[in-house]
Amino acid sequence: MSVAEIVIAEARALARAKAPYRHRGRGPVGWDCLGVVLKAAWAAGLVPEYFDFTNYTENVADYVLEQHLDESGYLDRLSSWELAQPGDILLQRFRKSLPASHLIIISTIERGGWWGVHASRRGVVEQRIAHCERNVAAYRLKEVAHG
Repeated sequence: MSVAEIVIAEARALARAKAPYRHRGRGPVGWDCLGVVLKAAWAAGLVPEYFDFTNYTENVADYVLEQHLDESGYLDRLSSWELAQPGDILLQRFRKSLPASHLIIISTIERGGWWGVHASRRGVVEQRIAHCERNVAAYRLKEVAHG
């Protein structure tokens, strides 16, 4: 399996298990969107299991997620989110006036649509990615784990 396939398989396993949502969740009782990304990256051996950041509140206006991702050392930011491929991570904002605060692992690009796995209030789900106007950036996990 390729690294992208491992990342997607791990994320899909959480969706198939109907894993519940939990703010700052890293399992087993629940997952948030960053938790899903980290679980997949840990499984692929691309990020050491000690790497995490949970110092974010439920107040989206306070988020600095984009800065954390840019500085992590484990991700390459793509020049455009439109270049993202399955296994890449999409960063979205909920409103134009708010900082980006949501992550989606792209699982499939087919029939003119993008599909992804993410944690929502309904739990971890795989669904069509809507609202592309909310896309801020896309990231690719680096192929070599640090650490």
